[in-house]
Amino acid sequence: MRTLYDTKQVARLLGVSETKVRQMSAAGQIPRVKIGGSVRYDPDRLEEWLAKFKEEVKQQPGEGSSSKGRLGRRDPNRPVTFTLD
Repeated sequence: MRTLYDTKQVARLLGVSETKVRQMSAAGQIPRVKIGGSVRYDPDRLEEWLAKFKEEVKQQPGEGSSSKGRLGRRDPNRPVTFTLD
């Protein structure tokens, strides 16, 4: 059985608020798994999403001059590590 992250864990991982994670999740901007009334996040899908996100940020002209592609206040170029609590 795989362990899924909850909203609080993803918020901590991304360096954004739980509200921001919920907004991104509802908008389809972040991969999620709905289980009944609960929303959970698969660590593997999050890692793939972050890798894709990082590539998109690298490909943008004038890197650093635009807020597009940012995850709240977190620097998207800062390495992200996954840990299970």
